[in-house]
Amino acid sequence: MVPLAKHLENYLYKIYLTSRDQLGRGRIFNIVENLMDMVVENKSPTLALDIGSVGMFDDMGVTSGCIVDVNGEECFYYSGINVRNIIPFSSNTGSAQKNTDGS
Repeated sequence: MVPLAKHLENYLYKIYLTSRDQLGRGRIFNIVENLMDMVVENKSPTLALDIGSVGMFDDMGVTSGCIVDVNGEECFYYSGINVRNIIPFSSNTGSAQKNTDGS
């Protein structure tokens, strides 16, 4: 999946990327990297967006799309994957907004 970078300050960027779990479901993580020194600041990736509850449009995986700043709030657009009975899978688009407490 294509990584998504958000500039924080100077050479510091938050990089969002999708990684698959042992069942093949995509989950979105982020790392903070200093691109000048090519050093990852947080050695353990942080889960940024998990899969949805059973029955939701994103219950079998998520992949990153883009981040839009709306009045100082981050709105994260992403694709959700779910399994259907008639076709192998369905892909839909959703959005998630970051709460003011950072969650």
